[in-house]
Amino acid sequence: MAFKLTKDEEKKRTELIDRLRTELAKIEDQQKITQVAIDDAIGEFQAVVEKYQEALEDAKGFCDDVAARFRDEFDDKSDAWKESDKGQEAEQFVSVWEDASFEEVGDVEKPELEELEIEEDHAISGASSCS
Repeated sequence: MAFKLTKDEEKKRTELIDRLRTELAKIEDQQKITQVAIDDAIGEFQAVVEKYQEALEDAKGFCDDVAARFRDEFDDKSDAWKESDKGQEAEQFVSVWEDASFEEVGDVEKPELEELEIEEDHAISGASSCS
């Protein structure tokens, strides 16, 4: 027994296939536009992160310089002063500067939109008749 689409069904099927192909092409175009926008946004974000990293390096350098100066001044003091309460407090203060740490911001991974893999071989685009 054979089944066949009527002429109206065949016409509707063809219209739907054309419409699906048109809409799929729009999706693919929008996907490309979206990927470019993502790439641009990631690039802009990465530039901001790089500026932060530069400021972070400057802050680290400042802390290192201050800590080195404080350590030199502390080391120049007498052993008796270093062992005093004031000396102990000063050593703790110097240690805080020496141990200063800053949180780095890592690189951002760029998300990739996956290619759409839509099979055109759906029932609607199948043979117009079945036997």
